[in-house]
Amino acid sequence: MDALQMTPVPQPPPSPASDEPEERRARIRAELEAEHQARLARFRSRSERAREEKHAVSASRERKTEEDLRQAERLRFFKEQGYKEYVDSNGRREWLPPEEYNWRMRRRKQRDTKGREYTPAILKRRQELVLYGIAALLAILVGLVLAR
Repeated sequence: MDALQMTPVPQPPPSPASDEPEERRARIRAELEAEHQARLARFRSRSERAREEKHAVSASRERKTEEDLRQAERLRFFKEQGYKEYVDSNGRREWLPPEEYNWRMRRRKQRDTKGREYTPAILKRRQELVLYGIAALLAILVGLVLAR
């Protein structure tokens, strides 16, 4: 009930008969002026927002260009210094000096989880091909023996 007592009661607009034409013109003029100022403020904020967005896009483009240049320069520097790209067990790539790269590769060869010796992928593939070739030859020989 207190909330109902606190809310203001809307007043009816003044009757046009009581206003004189000059007062009405002044009131309409003031409303138009207020609408004009609000429209100008909206336009200014819109144009400022557009300018800020344009600046943000150009700044983003500059940062991307800077990062691309940084990556290219880093790659060139590492290659000049003889660094080698190392891929760890999680697939992360990093550039290492030759000494550290060689040390890590030696460690990788020595530390196989099942105690096996490290063999590069190309050697594993070659071993598989030899094994498949032997299996195919055995199948052919067995086929020939059974055919007789």
